[in-house]
Amino acid sequence: MHNYQSLAMNFVTVPAHNTDFVKNCRFDSDPALLKAPYKATGSDYWFSQQHVSLRGDAGLLTFAANSLQHAMLGIALLKDGLPVLKVDSCQFGELYLAGIVFNDDYHPDPNARLTVQNSHFTFPAGTALPPTSQVALTVGSSFTLNTNETVGLAPLFMPTVVTNTVFEQPSTALYNTFHYTDYRPRQVGIASHKLTQAFDNTFQGLAIGIAHRLRDGDTNTEVRGNGFTACEKGYDLVPVEPASNPATPTGTAYLSCNSFVRGVNAATRSGVSYGIYNESYSKVTLANPAPGGDLILKNLFDDMGTGTAGFYALYNANSSTSLTYYSYNNYSQQLLPLTNAPRVQLSGIGPAPNYVNGTACVGISLNGLQRTAVPTTGSPATADAPQLEQNAPNPTQGTASIAYHVPKGAQTASLLVRRGLDGRLMTSLPVGVAASHCEMKLAGYPAGTYFYTLVVDGLPVATRRLVVE
Repeated sequence: MHNYQSLAMNFVTVPAHNTDFVKNCRFDSDPALLKAPYKATGSDYWFSQQHVSLRGDAGLLTFAANSLQHAMLGIALLKDGLPVLKVDSCQFGELYLAGIVFNDDYHPDPNARLTVQNSHFTFPAGTALPPTSQVALTVGSSFTLNTNETVGLAPLFMPTVVTNTVFEQPSTALYNTFHYTDYRPRQVGIASHKLTQAFDNTFQGLAIGIAHRLRDGDTNTEVRGNGFTACEKGYDLVPVEPASNPATPTGTAYLSCNSFVRGVNAATRSGVSYGIYNESYSKVTLANPAPGGDLILKNLFDDMGTGTAGFYALYNANSSTSLTYYSYNNYSQQLLPLTNAPRVQLSGIGPAPNYVNGTACVGISLNGLQRTAVPTTGSPATADAPQLEQNAPNPTQGTASIAYHVPKGAQTASLLVRRGLDGRLMTSLPVGVAASHCEMKLAGYPAGTYFYTLVVDGLPVATRRLVVE
């Protein structure tokens, strides 16, 4: 369909009813699919600007199992009325400016909300945005977007909850360094001022996984159970307050049980990857803001043995502000060499408790600190702890070659494979505790994204992403 808008829904006067639905629809305005005499020629291709536009309260609408491909915007949420939408099990691909966007820099009613779950955002593979005047026209039409940037979710001030959703750039072979904007427009998974919850999501191969504008006094953000792999910046606190008053704003975000992994060895991709990066003008505390809540953060950081030449677990780019992080005493000792202290303050070296067996993160994604004890010496990537490497090649078909390491003394080990879309267990494959790699047969696996987890003595310890072509 090639339209300005393929589907326009207006629930400003009358909210959606629970019998309303948009299901199993395909929205695609690929110019190459046009038929003669309308087949696209030349360079100024024409795409749908918005596949779906929404005004008002669609909270009871079923918007599920849809595919939105090839457009400037997948879903445009307009500020009229009380915008509410839940998106479930949808596929977004080749959406050049944003998958879902809330228009204008506007503060909606506090009851407005966007919920996205069980969905998949695949970012454009091209090295530039399409050569069409639509890019500038869309950016200039009251959407807070950039002409050289693609965002999966751009809800801005709209309160947003995102769970079990994949944001990925699967085509990363051209990346020789972690400065991804040398190769493509900047690709951002989520850009938000009002991110309420991000649970059990995957961010792979992006310039920024989550770009969060932490406002003065904010304490309402919880980012838990997410995997950030091979991103230039995993969780990025971006500027929102004026630089002329840098020390006044303060904010707290609760980040726990996430995995921040460089994902690629230094020989394959040079440059620096960052787990948590602060470039805001705020005094930022990463902790549980709940009264009496557990202050300890259980994020896992894996530099793949590069040190700060290739990875920073925590990096504060603003010399006039502070970034405070709470973790276990013994894990903080390991993290300290992977920070740009003293701009980063680790509140865990001293009287804080040590990390011990049984301190597990809860969630289907199995991200966060490994479920075995963290050694008190050595880096997280080089100590004798369970390790699981990325399969190569990835994407693959037929078989996947997976390297791993099981510590001495372990009795059993296995690989669990789950389907990325819904977490369904595909197989449980026993592997040798003394071996270093296995060949996994993929016959019968439909094309798509999967996650494989190394389990040692009954405890899941690390997870990687597998793409089957």
